[in-house]
Amino acid sequence: MKIYSLHELNSSIRRAFEQNFSGRFWVTAETSGIKPSLKGGHFYFELLEKGEEHGQVIARSRAVIWRDTVAPILSRFEIATGQRFSNGIQVQLLVGVRFHENFGLSLDVYDIDPSFTLGDMARRRKETINRLLRENLLDLQKKQILGRPLRHIAVVSSASAAGWGDFQNHLLAEQSHWPFLLQLYPALMQGERVTTSISSALCQIEQSGIPYDCVVIIRGGGAEIDLMAFDSYQLCATIARFPIPVIVGIGHERDISVVDMVAHCSLKTPTAVADFLLHSRENEWAALKLLSERLQRAVVSMKDYHLHQIQRYIRDLPIVVKDFTQRESIRLFQLQAQLQRSCMMQIIQENRFLEHCSYVLESIPKKNLTSCLEDLLRCERRLRRSLPIQMGKNREKLEGLSRIVQLLSPNQTLKRGYAIVRKNGMSITSTHQIEEGEQLEILLHQGFAGVRVQTLSPEKENPET
Repeated sequence: MKIYSLHELNSSIRRAFEQNFSGRFWVTAETSGIKPSLKGGHFYFELLEKGEEHGQVIARSRAVIWRDTVAPILSRFEIATGQRFSNGIQVQLLVGVRFHENFGLSLDVYDIDPSFTLGDMARRRKETINRLLRENLLDLQKKQILGRPLRHIAVVSSASAAGWGDFQNHLLAEQSHWPFLLQLYPALMQGERVTTSISSALCQIEQSGIPYDCVVIIRGGGAEIDLMAFDSYQLCATIARFPIPVIVGIGHERDISVVDMVAHCSLKTPTAVADFLLHSRENEWAALKLLSERLQRAVVSMKDYHLHQIQRYIRDLPIVVKDFTQRESIRLFQLQAQLQRSCMMQIIQENRFLEHCSYVLESIPKKNLTSCLEDLLRCERRLRRSLPIQMGKNREKLEGLSRIVQLLSPNQTLKRGYAIVRKNGMSITSTHQIEEGEQLEILLHQGFAGVRVQTLSPEKENPET
């Protein structure tokens, strides 16, 4: 058996590769480990293929884009896809197989098909949307109700991002009118760890126990490749299930991400989110102002209504008192007549009883005379007792009714310090019935006085009312 040196063996392998793999091949794989050379200008990276079930790497190869072709290949890819050539994306490349005795196997990249990457991104995005639909998560956030007013806000963003600064400065400019309480939960907004970083920040917010009105996720611009993380099912599902309304403004204009679709509210930029919060406070203030105006009108209307009622009661009180006095007078006369009839009936009954006793005395034998006389005396005593009592009760009743009539009479009202104002013999109950300079007559308990009107105050209420 021939013994080879390592160089001889590798040279044999190189010649075998050159004989069997001398052409160019289209290869699909996932990018990883991108390391552009700082000295020679070459672009080094790795290509991976992962298993479908568990995602483990089943194939790996080094790849390089040489200095002369780096700029045109990558710029064409970025213009077509709108994103940087970075780790973790599916690509289809035109490669040549190279085996070097010292560096081993590598693939020389001659071209990249952008349409394949765009198709893979669209496929992943569609899969995420379909899964969210199947699990009823796509519209779950939109069913939540935003707090009123939006004041205490948790912000998920990079502490050094320009978007966070723009957002904060925009709100601080209106701090004197609409103050906000902002709490930043730092998270990565670009790179491979965007999904896990934002999910971790949302977990911190939920575990804090602070009753935030809403959560804001903002990102100020950046490469389009970073938007791929916002199509991740893991991040979208976390936002959809979050118990607080989530508002996003991740700084892109060309398209919407799946995160924009699942969020409670989506705006283009952090500044637009700040404007949304300010407008919500302005709308809340306008609604409160409208309610205040309606309340004021209702109070004024109620006041006018009750003032009118009081004036009507004041105007109708003399009439009511007069009617009541007349009714009670008639009732008193009726009771007096009824009492007289009752007394007369009692007297007639007792007289008849006496006549009966007299008849009995005349008709009974002498031996019963004494007994009948005693009965007669008892009847007389009973009559003498019952008649004064009955008369006293009826007299007290008449006196009580008489006192009521006297208390309700106008003379008693005048005696308590009140006065009746008259104009041309007619009683005055409202300032609307008189004018300044008119001569009025004030009727007092003892006498009357003539006065002239100097001032009128229609709105002043009677202190007694």
